[in-house]
Amino acid sequence: MLPSKYRVLARFVAALPLILVVASQILAQQKAPIPDAQAEQAARKIANEIYGGRFQQAKNAADKAALAIEMIDSALTVQNGTADQYILLEIAREVAAGTGEAPTAIRATDELAQRFDVPVGKLKTESLMTAANRATVSSQHKAIVEAALGVTGDLANADEYDTAIKLCEAVQSSAKKAKEIALIKELVARADELREQQKAAQVYRDALAVMDDDPIEPQANLTAGRYLCFVKGDWVKGVPYLALGSDAELKTVAVMELRKTSTAEGQVGIGDAWWAVAETRQGTERDSLRLRAGFWYRQAEPQLAAGLGRLKITQRLAEVSKLGWPIPGPSSRPALAVAPFDEKTAKQHQTAWGKHLNLPVEQTNSIGMTLVLIPPGEFDMGSPESEADRSSSETLHRVRITKPFYLGMYEVTVGQFRMFLEARGYKTEAERDGKGGYGMGSDGKWLQMPKYTWRNAGFMLGEDHPVVNVSWNDAAAFCQWLSGKDGKSYRLPTEAEWEYACRGGTTTPFHFGAQLNGREANCTENYPYGTKDKGPYRRRTADVGSYAANSFGLFDMHGNVWEWCSDWYDSAYYSASPMDDPTGPASGTTRVDRGGAWVSVARLCRSATRSSNSPSSRYGSLGFRVVCELPVKERSTDPAKIGRELPIDSLRPALAVAPFDEKTAKQHQTAWGKHLNLPVEQTNSIGMTLVLIPPGEFDMGSSAQEVAELLREAKQLKSPQWYIDRVPSEAPQHRVRITKPFYLGVCEVTQAEYERLMGSNPSRFKGSPTRPVEQMTWYDAVEFCRRLSELTAEKMIGAVYRLPTEAEWEYACRAGTATRYSFGNDDSLPSRHAWWENKLSDTTQPVGRLKPNAFGLYDMHGNVWEWCSDWYGSGYYGASPMDDPTGPASGTDHADRPMTARERAQARATGPASGTGRVDRGGAYETNIGGCRSAYRSSASPGHRTNILGFRVACTPFGNEAGLTRSRAPSD
Repeated sequence: MLPSKYRVLARFVAALPLILVVASQILAQQKAPIPDAQAEQAARKIANEIYGGRFQQAKNAADKAALAIEMIDSALTVQNGTADQYILLEIAREVAAGTGEAPTAIRATDELAQRFDVPVGKLKTESLMTAANRATVSSQHKAIVEAALGVTGDLANADEYDTAIKLCEAVQSSAKKAKEIALIKELVARADELREQQKAAQVYRDALAVMDDDPIEPQANLTAGRYLCFVKGDWVKGVPYLALGSDAELKTVAVMELRKTSTAEGQVGIGDAWWAVAETRQGTERDSLRLRAGFWYRQAEPQLAAGLGRLKITQRLAEVSKLGWPIPGPSSRPALAVAPFDEKTAKQHQTAWGKHLNLPVEQTNSIGMTLVLIPPGEFDMGSPESEADRSSSETLHRVRITKPFYLGMYEVTVGQFRMFLEARGYKTEAERDGKGGYGMGSDGKWLQMPKYTWRNAGFMLGEDHPVVNVSWNDAAAFCQWLSGKDGKSYRLPTEAEWEYACRGGTTTPFHFGAQLNGREANCTENYPYGTKDKGPYRRRTADVGSYAANSFGLFDMHGNVWEWCSDWYDSAYYSASPMDDPTGPASGTTRVDRGGAWVSVARLCRSATRSSNSPSSRYGSLGFRVVCELPVKERSTDPAKIGRELPIDSLRPALAVAPFDEKTAKQHQTAWGKHLNLPVEQTNSIGMTLVLIPPGEFDMGSSAQEVAELLREAKQLKSPQWYIDRVPSEAPQHRVRITKPFYLGVCEVTQAEYERLMGSNPSRFKGSPTRPVEQMTWYDAVEFCRRLSELTAEKMIGAVYRLPTEAEWEYACRAGTATRYSFGNDDSLPSRHAWWENKLSDTTQPVGRLKPNAFGLYDMHGNVWEWCSDWYGSGYYGASPMDDPTGPASGTDHADRPMTARERAQARATGPASGTGRVDRGGAYETNIGGCRSAYRSSASPGHRTNILGFRVACTPFGNEAGLTRSRAPSD
């Protein structure tokens, strides 16, 4: 028998081919070594000759920090990997840390780490500890703690737990000096968390110790691989260990993965192999293996042709998505742009994010509007107490913008706004109410007159001037139009996004510094800011782009015109604002506008200045610029999730933006069916036919003018009072966007379908199994959906049945139309499209006998009222969100009988009991024709049972855009 050392050698030689495969997959990025002592000394001597005198002359910490930033910038201009570059960055780090400027010290360390093989965690910890001892003001101490919290996360990810805990404890003194109680608590909690993680990593470290003596010891490799893959989520590091481990199943698939493949067939094969192993495991290990399978399926999916193979992948990805865990991905997210930063750094962040997203930093849309990519970042929002002329509403607080977005390079121009008006036939609020906007009279005073509109503000408005005299509502309507035109999501920026973009990394009152007198931006020369020197005064708007851009490449963020933001205004909001992506109060009376204008004194043009006006306000100094949201869902900012998420397909077909005709409706259905690899129409396991409804945008409800006309008609026709009472709830007409595709029953649920699933038929009007089931309470309808979703054949493909929302129902009913009915405005036509009181029938009729609408849906008008999922609120439309509204948060059950135990349980599951009933739509066989209109709203107690109440079902395919597809299977 061989001695033990030779047995180890023999095993190593036997495993050498596999080790070579492993090694070929773990190629680290090469960095320059730290310069030797002689080269470092020579470079330091030269640097001292250049900067030493200036350092001695620096009077305060701010001057020394500025010198450190200059040295960093200089270092980036010299050859990478040289001793000169290393010394410039190292001295900058030492200077910044020595003056208590943690962000600058961290930046210098990051630049070092990108170019040299330095112990980055050790250097950052050393820098922060030094800064903590040298900081003199509370803001510096706060910045030190915030930086330390981020560094401890990096240290933990690198398993440097001792250093991370030491850093947490060391900077607690800074948190106390900053008097930040929340940060003190966070540091203590972080230290405790790190100690627990350190214990969890001990088993892994023990395995590494074993492998120091025997690199291919199977059990140790398995332990290390399982820890890295299943605990840390680091499959890149973990798979090579699994390939040398003692678990035969994991080892086989790990070797497959290490050999890799670029073909869809090979990628599916690796995914299938991980999936097969997952089926033999339990708990989190099973879920982790499915996640890894999902990673490979997602790589293969774009290359797969339609067929059973793609269907299988779609279904499995849907199962993985239900885990609620991110799927490992191959790429990492660029760093946040953490203020303060300079113009060069701003451009670097924009370039990095453009490359990461595979998007240009600048792009031009369909109306010639140029937009600029704004990277995610973090900054101090508001103003310090030392800033002159600040307002009490500008409380300084830290804000993080977690998602990249595009922002208009310029304010929206007259020419661009004109395109919207001409395309939509839209009239601004200043034109509609006949009062006009506000313009500057010859006496220099604001006057409201009908002649003052977007065309005229008391002075000539060229095509390249920013549009003015537009209300917040007008601006929102422009965004809705442009969204439909481009098939993207345009909106107004949030107040936080606006200020972050305006500052462009700066902390000064203006993005260009601390002075403004009319030369740097278009404002009045009276009362200049930071100087006594008065500049020019144009006395009107200027062409957009007439002044210098900020570091992000945005023009006119100061002056020219005030710019609407999406937020409601609250002077005290900053004190309760969340750190991540604040969107303002939930409600209010005025909307935020920012930036100052041509008539503003300089102090009102500061980055932090807050102003507001009612949403219908319009002035010759008030305009807007737009945000365009990215076409893909951005990855998480959570460090634990970065680089491990399921990519979202950005090649979605365009939204179906109303109005559109039947031909266009069919084209949208076909395009979305092809995109989802789904049929436009299909039959489920109980014989119910459903049709695919594409995402889209439409005007929901009726305008004030239409409501007035309907009420006049109702009085002339002596319509029932219940009808008249509900007509006003159709206003205000508002734009709604249905963002997700869904299936909807082609017909109302029939008596045969109901009895097949539920075993009974409570309907009054029997005689034909294809009549709609009636005598349905809202609870009956919900229970039907629940049972249908639980059928084996439906669960196999992840189909989830439910009632449609009120917005989905009206969108599907209209099918692109803007008329009273889906077939037009003529009240004489319903005989071919709807069962209503003048059809000479006092019963329900078999479904599907009349003409369908453009989406292929029958009986959306008449036959039986159809339950929707929403609670009813007569005033809900005035506060409805644009995207996927679901109705009020609560409502009341005014039942005329006690609820059963099942109904009580259903009520607990679906919402509180306080309001006015559940929505029902579409009218019935005994309803006046007005009650069958697309926009008419009705409601009833959820427990109400009558022979005019039925329902149709919606189906959410896998809860998102994954398909509702099937190989036909028998029902339970």
